[in-house]
Amino acid sequence: MGKPDKSIEWRIANLEKSNTQWKIAIVSVVLGASFGGVSTYLLSQNQQATEQQNIAQALFLDVSIIEDHFNSTLEDLNLNLNNMNSSEKSLDMIWVDPRPYYSNNGLYFGFQKDISKFDTNLSADLYSYYLSIMNIEYKRQYIYNCVTKMNNGQNLSNTEETYMRMYSRTIIIEIIYSIPEADKIKKEIKEKYHLRECNIFC
Repeated sequence: MGKPDKSIEWRIANLEKSNTQWKIAIVSVVLGASFGGVSTYLLSQNQQATEQQNIAQALFLDVSIIEDHFNSTLEDLNLNLNNMNSSEKSLDMIWVDPRPYYSNNGLYFGFQKDISKFDTNLSADLYSYYLSIMNIEYKRQYIYNCVTKMNNGQNLSNTEETYMRMYSRTIIIEIIYSIPEADKIKKEIKEKYHLRECNIFC
C-alpha cells in the first residue's frame, strides 16, 4: 500500500483552515452588525431623551412666563382665590390688558406634537392647560377689540356689549384658576426631569 499523498493532505489542511477563517469572519460580521445595531439604538434613545429633556425645560419656562403675566394682572386688579368671591365690583368692571397672554408663535405650537411623547398625565395636563390659555387669550383679544372700538367713538352692538361684559368677568376667574394648574404642571416637569426653578435669564 502506497504512502498518502502529502499534497492532498496539505490541500485538505488549507481547506479546513480556510473554512475556519471564513466562519470566524462571518461570526465577526454578525457580531459587529449586532453591536452596531445596539449602539445605534442606544444612541438614538439617548438623543430622544435629551431632546425630550430640552422640550420639557422650554415648556417649563413657557408656563412660568404665562403664570408671571397672570399674576401681574391679578396684582393690578388686587384679586386672588381668597378674595375673589368678595370682590364683585372688581369682577363686574370692564377692564382690558393690551398685552397678549399668548401669541400665535408660542412654544406650544412648535412642540404640540412632541407633548404627546410625555407620559399620559403630563401630556393631558399640558394640552388642557394650553387649551385654557388659548381661550383666555381669545377673550382678552375680544375685550380689547371692543374697548378700542369704543375709544374710536364707535358704538357696540348689543351682542358685542353682552359678550364683552361676560368675557370681562369670566376671564378673571379663568386666570385665577389657571395659577394652580400651572404650578401643578411645573411640579410634574420638575419631578420627572429633575429641573431646577429657572427664569428666562438663567
